[in-house]
Amino acid sequence: MKDKRFQIAFYSVMTILIAVLTYFIFANAEWLIGDDAIEVEHTGWGHPFRLGDMVSPAIGRFYPLAYFAYNIVWLFGGRSPLAHFSVMAVFFVLMVGAIFFIVEKAVEQKGSIIWRYIAVFAIAAICIQRAYSAFLYVFSTAWFAYALIVFFAVCCYLVHTKQSISAAIIGFLIATFTCYCGEECFVIFLSYGVIGLIFQWRTSSKLEKGFLWSLIATTLIFLILYYFICFIHIESAYDGAHGSDVTLLGNAFNMFIAQKVLWLGVVVLLWRMYCVFIKKESYEFWDTMIVAGFGFVCGCFILKLNWVLYYNMATIFMMPALGHYVYKYLDERIASIILIILAAFMCRTIPKYIIRNQKERKGSTIMWQTFKEHYQEGRELYWFAPENNNHDEWDWVLRDWLYHSTQTLAGWYVGEEDLCIEEITSFQHKPGIYFIPKQNDTLFPSENINDSVLNHCVPIMVEKTREIKMAEIQ
Repeated sequence: MKDKRFQIAFYSVMTILIAVLTYFIFANAEWLIGDDAIEVEHTGWGHPFRLGDMVSPAIGRFYPLAYFAYNIVWLFGGRSPLAHFSVMAVFFVLMVGAIFFIVEKAVEQKGSIIWRYIAVFAIAAICIQRAYSAFLYVFSTAWFAYALIVFFAVCCYLVHTKQSISAAIIGFLIATFTCYCGEECFVIFLSYGVIGLIFQWRTSSKLEKGFLWSLIATTLIFLILYYFICFIHIESAYDGAHGSDVTLLGNAFNMFIAQKVLWLGVVVLLWRMYCVFIKKESYEFWDTMIVAGFGFVCGCFILKLNWVLYYNMATIFMMPALGHYVYKYLDERIASIILIILAAFMCRTIPKYIIRNQKERKGSTIMWQTFKEHYQEGRELYWFAPENNNHDEWDWVLRDWLYHSTQTLAGWYVGEEDLCIEEITSFQHKPGIYFIPKQNDTLFPSENINDSVLNHCVPIMVEKTREIKMAEIQ
């Protein structure tokens, strides 16, 4: 009875904390300059995302289902930023519920319930921290992949421990769907299937073998489709390093250092290898989760992806398994203290995420309200982008992307889907509203900018060069 009361108290507190985090997902919801333009062009104007929208063979992009979650907004007739973030908030709550389920199952019920739930809180907090920043920005569909991978982890647990046929079917469908949400996603499911069959063939039931084979089959089908639809047609591959000249090994090192969970993961992986191969302990499906997570990380290394958000999918997937073994092999107090210290270190960034995001949203609101007022007064619109020999190829790509995004969002705010902003390459004293990308602001005569200049930075994990200034020339 005492344990039951403690459990109720624990989840009551967790509900309050999650409610606060959920609130900030949709609080002051606003479009931000950047990839938000993708949503605005589609569901923002009441158009659904279609399979071909996110397929670009010439640059090797093939993620046709990545934005399909936003079609929920379209189904209910929503178009505003608030409608989009509300859908994201619902997925966040579902994901958090799944996280606590799988984490509680991962931590063995031994010793004091207090220490056990400290470990549960720490592991869940780390998973939530890895995912939370993506839920604050509508431009990225990483949040959707994070939620799906947690649901998949729950299905894996139910398949291997409860022999659940429905979990196997749902897990297969989740894996299939997720493969088409990002070119790198297939690696985690292929790794899980292959590693699981290699090490658990003799101990697996027919259901488990069928589940593992189905994961391999669906990822191979994805690779075949990718080869014929995209790979053989690539003219200039998408730059996963986003203009960075970092080497393959250098990028791998940087990303490994940035992911503190991987440090713990390496220790646990090496220890489990010793236990399985030397001490002859039983291989568990938790081991497969860890190895599959590292398989995904290696895939990201090979693609030279240099944004941490790509790697979060692996750390979220393997964290319950890491917590399982930390709590299994160490004294419950030591294990809980280690996990809570790691959680505290990582979760310190959550308030920073929220403050920065709210500042960006409020700044964006002011910027677009000011723009709308001036535009309705009949001001002309200009995109100031003079030629600059100091720009490299990525600068030009970035500037074109900012131009397209600014034009799309400006049109949405004034209700003109086909709004056009005139691009000029040299300064002319024409009265109107000027949008100036960061790369060109030094070329714009400062004496011509009035005191109402507004700055707006594109959101998370981007360089300071992704910045737009808006100025009015009278």
